[in-house]
Amino acid sequence: MIRHIPERKRRGRFPLLAKNARAATPDASGTNRIGDAESKVVTVAVAAVTDALARSFIIGPGTGVGLRGGTFETGDLLNYTLSNCAFSQDVRVSGTVF
Repeated sequence: MIRHIPERKRRGRFPLLAKNARAATPDASGTNRIGDAESKVVTVAVAAVTDALARSFIIGPGTGVGLRGGTFETGDLLNYTLSNCAFSQDVRVSGTVF
């Protein structure tokens, strides 16, 4: 049975667009200078990396695809190369994670 889940509870888990993501939590020092929109981009960028890591543990070393496009590659499950990996449709992440 599917229960009604209020929008505020559903929002941000797998957002199609960054504007619908949950904002990243700023540090407690009070020196955060980015706004809500930028904070949401941070959330989906980090989610793209986390998604690649999680998928690689399932498929093992090699090449995989991101949730909404792009690819990632790892040979040793410690070093990753992301190429246009997307967790949302409007934010792409490329680079090396180690």
